[in-house]
Amino acid sequence: MADRQVITRSGSCTIDSNQVDQAQGVRALGIRIRLSRGFTLVELLVVIAIIGVLIALLLPAVQAAREAARRTQCANNLKQQGLAVHGFIDVRKELPPSRIADHHATWLWLILPYMEQENLYDNAYVFELSYLYH
Repeated sequence: MADRQVITRSGSCTIDSNQVDQAQGVRALGIRIRLSRGFTLVELLVVIAIIGVLIALLLPAVQAAREAARRTQCANNLKQQGLAVHGFIDVRKELPPSRIADHHATWLWLILPYMEQENLYDNAYVFELSYLYH
């Protein structure tokens, strides 16, 4: 018998007549030769394990990036408050008082217009006046 060209999923190869006879003999004994068309359970578990390791390596980097963003935002907020206090001092020629009256607006409320929060300042001012006179 001549050699045969066999095409498989991984490519083509040449098998000799002995291998062909062995394959036909195995089929003649009633043993089924099963072609694998999907993933085995072990392959699936290996892929899941690899994905888990990659995620475990990625999480600390994501958390570090979030922490750096929080730190930058906090520094920016403090800078804005400092600039607003300087704006208050430039306009009024005095430091903002710690409180206007007991249990009422603080210096943070007084510097809102200098932090580009005039709308919030105006709404809080109306609330403050209604609270004081009722």
